[in-house]
Amino acid sequence: MGRPRRFHAYCVGTSKSGTTSLAKMLAKACRSDHEPTAVELIWQILGAADGSIGREQIEQYIVERDRRLNLEFESSQLLLYVLDILVGQFPNAKFILTIRDCYSWLRSVTNHELTRPINEAWRKMADVRFRKSEFAYSEKERILVERGLYTLDGYLSYWAEHNETVLRVVPRPRLLIVKTEEIDGSIARIADFLGIPPEAVDLSASRSNVAESKSNVLAELDPSLIEEKVQKYCRGVMGKFFPEVRDRGRYK
Repeated sequence: MGRPRRFHAYCVGTSKSGTTSLAKMLAKACRSDHEPTAVELIWQILGAADGSIGREQIEQYIVERDRRLNLEFESSQLLLYVLDILVGQFPNAKFILTIRDCYSWLRSVTNHELTRPINEAWRKMADVRFRKSEFAYSEKERILVERGLYTLDGYLSYWAEHNETVLRVVPRPRLLIVKTEEIDGSIARIADFLGIPPEAVDLSASRSNVAESKSNVLAELDPSLIEEKVQKYCRGVMGKFFPEVRDRGRYK
């Protein structure tokens, strides 16, 4: 039997939304980790997606994994794919959704993919997340093909689906929503939600996982194409959380 938890919480934001920073900011205050056992979890998620792993089996895996890790705070984009299990199996758990506007997120995630190598498991996971087999590139997306990136449809449909799923699945009293750019100023809210003193949160870790090099690949796309896809997939979530963001020139 592991040490008792003082609280039980998950950060379930998208990639590049502050999940790494939040895990590190809480590392001094509690047993916190970012994407633990990621590869192992990915294979379980992919098995569930293709039907080779049944519902009961993955539920048992999630419960056993949670017992094994015995974390108080886990932060991971991958938890989206087992979110309903977490909500149902751990009724006292709380959830934080870190959310970033889709424009700056798109720039960040494509930059990340161009500058950081990934292994086979993460590549297969990306193929599923960004729906590689479903979306075809348009002629205007030739630069994305050349650079080994996914389609705009893939990226932006993922952004919308991830955030919409969290908002739909997690009961509102158990959910705290924090905009990525407001993490630093939300320490009191986060601490109060988790039931820890604000001074226990390490603000110096708030800029973790920021890429040093920047790619300019999106500047080579027609801004109207990006805006078309934003309107198609992201309009609902953007209108609710980022109604003021109208940025077509951010990629230059």
